[in-house]
Amino acid sequence: MNPAYRGSRGFTLLEALIVLFLISVSTAISYPGAKSWLIRFQESSELRSIIAAFQQARAEAARRNGNVVLAFTDGTADAPGQRGSYRMFAAPRTADPIALSEARDFDALLLRTNRDHLGFNFQGLPANGTTGTMTLLGHRGVEYKITMSRCGRVALKRTQQ
Repeated sequence: MNPAYRGSRGFTLLEALIVLFLISVSTAISYPGAKSWLIRFQESSELRSIIAAFQQARAEAARRNGNVVLAFTDGTADAPGQRGSYRMFAAPRTADPIALSEARDFDALLLRTNRDHLGFNFQGLPANGTTGTMTLLGHRGVEYKITMSRCGRVALKRTQQ
């Protein structure tokens, strides 16, 4: 045995238990804040996703020289998979709609809308006058309204219930 290691035995059981106790206490203290942060992060991610979908729909309408719509399904429950979804379609004048994206479900937000679809024509204006407001209900009574104006502008507004 090397003489430098003689007398060195490592950690005692008591030292290891104290370290585990400190780690568990710090985890218990930080968990509620981390959970709240994660929910807010998911909400903002879904909001960015829906705004990006509107921008993509406008660009796709100009590229295809036709109408592109986002079709919405209202959320029915406060459970995963039932909080609402949206899907993008190209709507040619003479044929059936063409799906441009898979259905995207909301996980953190609950969708309420007064229109089942909103879309753009090739000029970037609302297709067939499809203006309206969508309401997304978030955590702790936060409400997000996404409004599409007559000139095709999509605006996001956050309110507290």
